Amino acid sequence: RASFTLTAAESFRILATMNPGGDFGKKELSPALRNRFTEIWVEGGNTPEELRQIAEHNLTCGDRAEMADKMVTFITWFKEQDNKRIFTVRDILTWVRYVNNARDSSSSLVNKFIDGAKTVILDSISSRDIYDHCTDFLS
Repeated sequence: RASFTLTAAESFRILATMNPGGDFGKKELSPALRNRFTEIWVEGGNTPEELRQIAEHNLTCGDRAEMADKMVTFITWFKEQDNKRIFTVRDILTWVRYVNNARDSSSSLVNKFIDGAKTVILDSISSRDIYDHCTDFLS
C-alpha cells in the first residue's frame, strides 16, 4: 500500500455539530476527538415565541400567523397540564408538515390541525382521560 501525506491549506477550517450525547441514540465523543474541537453549548430554541415563528414560517396553508399561535397556545397549555413533556422544534415541524401535507381535501383546516395534534403529540399519551381532555381543549 502506498502512503502519502495530506496537508490542509492554511485557510482550511472544519465545523462540526452534535446533539447532546444524552439525546436518544447518541454517544459522547471520545476525549481524544473531543479535545480537538472548541465546544460551544447552544440552548435549544424552545421558547413559545421561537416555536411560533418557526411554525408560521413553515406553514403553507390558511392564516399562518393564526395557526402558529394556536399551535403554540396548545403546546403551552399542554405543558401546564403535563410538565414532564418537552416540546422541541422537531415536534412543531412534524405537526406543521402534517397540516401542510394532509391530502384529504374534504377536511377543513381545523380538522387537519386537530388530527395533526392527535397524530404528532397525543398518540404518545397512555392516559385516555388526558387524551380526551386535550381533544376537548383543541376543539
